[in-house]
Amino acid sequence: HGGGGASEFLEIGRRSGAKVHLAHYFPREFPSGAEASRKGVEQAVAEFMREIDGAKRVGVDITLDAYPYPAGSTMPVCRLPGWAVEGGPHAIIRRLRSKPQRARIAAFLEERHGEALGSHVFTYVGSAKNRWMEGMVWRDVARHTSETVANMICRVMAEEDLNCGLLVAPTSSVRVWRQIEAGVIMLLERPDYTVGSDAIPVGGMPHPRAFGTFPRILGRLRRRHGASLEKLVHHMTDLPARRFGLKGRGVLAKGAFADVVVFDPEEINDTATYEDPRSFPAGIPYVAVNGQVAVDVGRCTGVLAGEAVP
Repeated sequence: HGGGGASEFLEIGRRSGAKVHLAHYFPREFPSGAEASRKGVEQAVAEFMREIDGAKRVGVDITLDAYPYPAGSTMPVCRLPGWAVEGGPHAIIRRLRSKPQRARIAAFLEERHGEALGSHVFTYVGSAKNRWMEGMVWRDVARHTSETVANMICRVMAEEDLNCGLLVAPTSSVRVWRQIEAGVIMLLERPDYTVGSDAIPVGGMPHPRAFGTFPRILGRLRRRHGASLEKLVHHMTDLPARRFGLKGRGVLAKGAFADVVVFDPEEINDTATYEDPRSFPAGIPYVAVNGQVAVDVGRCTGVLAGEAVP
């Protein structure tokens, strides 16, 4: 999600001629002197997209997506060096259980990520033994267990067979939050941008994007920035369905799958926060999945009519 980080990806698109999609690509940091005004954000977004637009001009067929939060979520294994993840999960676990290799991995984590590693938060931990860690920042867990952050996370990954997740602590600056949100809305005015949440809705403290991404954009951000409701809905439905070849999805039409969300444009809003992430949105009284009612007057019916999308 940083400017310039897409170079290898774009080169693959150039050489292969394949359609490419770059997920979660939006500016999350702004120059210290950047104006908080629309003009200042526009300038920062234009600079951020310079490499992408250059690639499009030479024929790279690319689409992208964004979500409206200043920090992301993933799995701790994604922080490991390349050599440590070769061979798949079983090989990774063996390395984490080897004292010499674990020490080497921990040294990499400390050198590569420094103190920032300690600000990560456990979103979920698989076993009952370690579930007390959910929602805790890593430096506090390490302090409690009397070990370094790097050693702690290596040990937990080994004990949990990699079954744990993290979120990056968000910025406390409201100004930066607002700049990021404004940037996402600007990007969604482009014909090549869609909305992506990467939900990962597991554990006691998931990232709030799992429950709030789409209503946050359709609700508070659309109203705050005066964005087009129709355009935002299109970028959440028909546009991604066409891009990924999902036949019968993304439109209300005879013969299409009856996936329908009924919402009040003046009331829809996210309620999920980093402190209370498993909170359902407001203003969505009805949802139908494949023609069966999944949400009725704001309550989940328990009907599971979803199908795997080919």
